[in-house]
Amino acid sequence: MPLTVKLIDRDTLLAQISEGLAARGFVVLCGPAGAGRHVLARMAVDRGLADCGPAAGLPAGESAQIAIVSATGLAPDAGQFHLDRPTIFIGTHALAREWGVTPIVVGPLTEDQSIDLLWSEQAGGAPSTGEREQLAGLAKRLGYWPLGLALAGRRIAEGMRSTSFDDAMAGLTRDLTTFGLTSLDDAADRRQGPTVAGAMRAMLAGFDWEERMGLAALARAAENETLSEADAAAATRLPVGRAAGLLARLHDLSLLERHGPGHVRLWTVAQAYFGPHLRFQGNRDEAPGPQRADDNPDVQEAKRLLDKGQVRACWEHWKLARRLKRQRFFNVASALFKALRTACHEHRQARGRFGATRGRLRVDLKLVQAEALCTYKDAYTPAHIRLDAALKLLREEAALDTTTDQETLGLAGAVYKNKWEIDGRREHLEASAALYLRGCGRGMVGPRLDKGYTAINAAFMLDLLAGQMDQSAKEIGISSEDTKKRVFDLRERIVRELGPVVEALRLEQQPDGWWTAVTLAEAHFGLGAYDDALYCLRIALGQRLDEWELESTARQLSKLADLSQRRAGGEASALTPAWETLCVFLREDVTAVRGLAIGKVGLALSGGGFRASLFHIGVLAGLAEMDVLRHVEVLSCVSGGSIIGAYYYLELRRLLMTKRDCDIDRNDYIALVKRIEKNFKIGIRHNIRTRVFTNFYRCLDAVLKKGWSRTNYLGDLYEKYLFKPIYRNWPRGGDLVLSNLLITPYEDPDFMLKLDNWRRASKVPVLLLNCTTLNTGHNWQFAATWMGEPPSGINAEIDASERLRRMYYEDNIPTAWKSVPLGFAVAASSGVPGLFPPLQLPGLYPGRTISLVDGGVHDNQGIAGLLEQDCAMLLVSDASGQLQVEKEVKQGLGDVLPRANDILMARVRDLQNRELEARSRGGLLRGRLFVHLMKDLESPPVKWLPGDTEGEAPSAELRAPADGGVTCYGMPRDIQSRLAGIRTDLDSFCDAEADTLMLSGYRMTHRFLPDAMPGLGRQAEARSDGWRFLAAAEAVDSDDPKAKERLLAILGAARHRLFKAFRIPGSLKSIVDLVRRVWWLVPIGITFAFFSSVLNGYLVFYLVGLVLLGAGLGVLCWIRRRRPVMEFLIGVLAMVFGPTLGALYLAITDGFYRRHGGNEP
Repeated sequence: MPLTVKLIDRDTLLAQISEGLAARGFVVLCGPAGAGRHVLARMAVDRGLADCGPAAGLPAGESAQIAIVSATGLAPDAGQFHLDRPTIFIGTHALAREWGVTPIVVGPLTEDQSIDLLWSEQAGGAPSTGEREQLAGLAKRLGYWPLGLALAGRRIAEGMRSTSFDDAMAGLTRDLTTFGLTSLDDAADRRQGPTVAGAMRAMLAGFDWEERMGLAALARAAENETLSEADAAAATRLPVGRAAGLLARLHDLSLLERHGPGHVRLWTVAQAYFGPHLRFQGNRDEAPGPQRADDNPDVQEAKRLLDKGQVRACWEHWKLARRLKRQRFFNVASALFKALRTACHEHRQARGRFGATRGRLRVDLKLVQAEALCTYKDAYTPAHIRLDAALKLLREEAALDTTTDQETLGLAGAVYKNKWEIDGRREHLEASAALYLRGCGRGMVGPRLDKGYTAINAAFMLDLLAGQMDQSAKEIGISSEDTKKRVFDLRERIVRELGPVVEALRLEQQPDGWWTAVTLAEAHFGLGAYDDALYCLRIALGQRLDEWELESTARQLSKLADLSQRRAGGEASALTPAWETLCVFLREDVTAVRGLAIGKVGLALSGGGFRASLFHIGVLAGLAEMDVLRHVEVLSCVSGGSIIGAYYYLELRRLLMTKRDCDIDRNDYIALVKRIEKNFKIGIRHNIRTRVFTNFYRCLDAVLKKGWSRTNYLGDLYEKYLFKPIYRNWPRGGDLVLSNLLITPYEDPDFMLKLDNWRRASKVPVLLLNCTTLNTGHNWQFAATWMGEPPSGINAEIDASERLRRMYYEDNIPTAWKSVPLGFAVAASSGVPGLFPPLQLPGLYPGRTISLVDGGVHDNQGIAGLLEQDCAMLLVSDASGQLQVEKEVKQGLGDVLPRANDILMARVRDLQNRELEARSRGGLLRGRLFVHLMKDLESPPVKWLPGDTEGEAPSAELRAPADGGVTCYGMPRDIQSRLAGIRTDLDSFCDAEADTLMLSGYRMTHRFLPDAMPGLGRQAEARSDGWRFLAAAEAVDSDDPKAKERLLAILGAARHRLFKAFRIPGSLKSIVDLVRRVWWLVPIGITFAFFSSVLNGYLVFYLVGLVLLGAGLGVLCWIRRRRPVMEFLIGVLAMVFGPTLGALYLAITDGFYRRHGGNEP
């Protein structure tokens, strides 16, 4: 029923209203929602305070009218609005300022008024002294807020009908602590009466995500204290302009009070509403987290039973399997359930019981269902294998094609849903919906029924299907409109049947109470009944739950909110009622809800040597300015991307481990990338590729030491010149090995990535360093907790090769591989085949020595790693080597093979981009950004000879640009084309090429991110000063032909690996020109010297050389058993000539190149 409360006399305010109406004919009432503005205005009208005609120049006895002024306009409280009548306007401070009047602020009640309101629902007399003290404490906690007091009074009255006053107060206090102010809404009529959620929704209407997050941050920073305006603005963690606007808006809404000059205080109720985040109450050890099988006694016991074949048909083993399933060791649990099925069958055979009684069939079915569940959730097995195996098991052992068992159909529906999430095929979505529909046909409430599980999932899948299709869904025989009607009917049916069941959960906890309540909540949520959904969610929170259950429910509701927003065509940055409901559910943990709205963000950094690393720095700069880096949860890196990805991860690790999440803002990420921009350029000036050959002892190790190669030394150089300068002198530093690089946030020593990351504003990313396994041809990944071949990246239907299972460093693996150096992993990821030998990992798998090469051989963009980690938003920075057009292709074997490889990699890159487009169309991706060096460099078709005068006109995409040769992101096309052709190498880069690469990535990101991912990051105030690479913009955008010609010459020389210093104007080019003129004298001189030596009797030395050559070949035959001959020869040559030639190159040519390749001539 509607909320009816005692009217509290507020004589002072009524007098102010009377005086204002008498003086001006109107007044403006301001105050927060729920403060009693409407009640006060109605009281003024009812008491005849508007009988002020003579003073206002109006007919005597004319009553006042009430009008509500909001952002949408003016709405009369009742009847028609008359301009000639006294009016009580209910509005804001801004309205009063605009009209030039002083508003009447309706604020909190006094303590006595608050106690009277809390006690107003009681039929007896006045409260006792002890009761009055408790009521006074409750009133203070509620900020003397009339609406909260009225709802709390009803809660107390309802409680006292069945229990004592003390118990009713204790229950109310417990609910306020657990669920916040919205727990008072349980006493309200959610369809007619005012509610806390409704009042807050009305006040915060029109706030966008950033403003809501700023308000939440301010509330938690203020802690009921008065702050200076500067401190309050800083507490919002918004840019200065937006922070000032937010504070002004909060004051207009009476959420922020002025306390003296330059000081403010947030409304007490707002502080309570934006209180501590909702946290789980369950056991973290049973939630999905890092799998530590070696330390788990249940896993060890199960493995012992399985290895020795001692699994028996007994309750102890059944309980063991269920514990493993609950702890999410699905691979072991699946094997144990399978062994239990076999043991049960053998037990019956041994006892001669072959009959299929109902009880035995039920036990067999439960075992099959448990095995199928564990099979399809086993992350250690490739997705196609485990999903198909689960379907086969259900089809053969549980009669999937004919059964009506709801659990079997629910499992099969989940399997097809997972298939759809992997490949985006609509038939899998339709199959999932059909199975769920068949399951819900049996009913919802009753013995062995699922309490709406299949029904709510059928509604969800049909909702997804309706969002995709325009024509009929053939497999279930209904059109798009029919689908929406079916979804509505299913949810209405769930509401009718589950309503009484959920109401019973208010009185007691039940084993499956959480899922029953959230099923009803999801039905209300899908129907748009958000207050009813919140009511059910509060009941659900009263049940026992684990953090993963809370997160799973929040993610499911976020998908519905996103679907309804896209269907309505709303802006991605808008806070719709669905998202606001999720904010209330999670106690205004706006950060977590914002993360759910965005989806899991992954950043892929492609290969391409230092060219790619430098381009990626520009992309990181753009992402930092738009405040997107804080959302990145997965960092998938390849080759040159692994170098800068590891560098960025180390810098980010320092930030997250030395600063609280609530204190980290956009400026921290900008400062972080600026450090990278400066220090990374310093690090690569050492010319790491050349230094690989300059150390005599390392070259000697590469020749004689088994298992050591130049690639190992490359990893050491990465650490020496790039990583260790960041890593040393850190708190909790340790050795620079992957297992020491886990990020433990500053304020949360018990942080668990899979449980806690979704709540953070600044996400802790997973670092994936991608390599290629030469043994199997699969992708190999190094991470901070594991290494191996990811299971989901292998399609078992077409790839029959064995998979090298992923291993965790804490598992029982060889001790030598528990501490993998970061430099080793990065070197493996960036070891270009042919230039660097494969890195070997002996002793990890039986009878195999693993050989790893550059990750770009398998996937040069790093996209597979993002898809494997279920990212919904993909940021792909592709600076890989682009296929350049050759007008005349060289025919030599050494030219054709590299060209063929480049074509193959370009084709793979194209197919990956097409897959991302298909996933976007299928609704599997919420957004994707794909920037690459050939962006907007399309070329028109080439006409044939003697002339194509009647050919087909080129499409708009392929027409020659008509904008003066400048791309849409502001880079001249000739310069951008030269950037795309820069060498893939690990040598030193001069400032001109490095800064121009960064500038290109920076401009591309700013141009394409807002369109590719609307609502992600900040679009306003995005640009910042202080980037060193902006120095290149002067030459890039210059109208001076000499400056541009010089830059083009430097970038043209940058495509060469050797002697590029000789090609830059003003360097050694004159020397090269001289050599070109006299080179023909060299062979003449050599020939003359040869014949002179023969004539003088020195031919014997040549004969001795041949003998030594033959002996050397014999030695090589012996060496080949330890190391390939070619690698041995290269090692010998590097050992003999490398130190001398390398030192000369670094001292003369390399320095010359860097000095003459600056941004200034």
